[in-house]
Amino acid sequence: MASPKTLAREKEVIDYASSTLKGTFAALAKRYNLVQALTAGWDSRILLGASKEVKNNIRFYVFNLSEHSHDNWVSSNLSRKLDLNFKIVKMT
Repeated sequence: MASPKTLAREKEVIDYASSTLKGTFAALAKRYNLVQALTAGWDSRILLGASKEVKNNIRFYVFNLSEHSHDNWVSSNLSRKLDLNFKIVKMT
């Protein structure tokens, strides 16, 4: 089991990383038209969480690589629940 000091340090690091990502999204959304991939992966969902305050300024997408892709249904469900500007881009 981690010591209280280790747990406090982990929380400090997580809070700092979260604040940095949220601030980055806020700054970018003021300056640019943002487009962000949204997949079933943890990385894109972490970015989604960090961008939630400016989500209305972002166009989200996923590439339709397969009819039964986890990326398609996870991102579609998330976008519906969170009311995101989302599109599945069909590959030709």
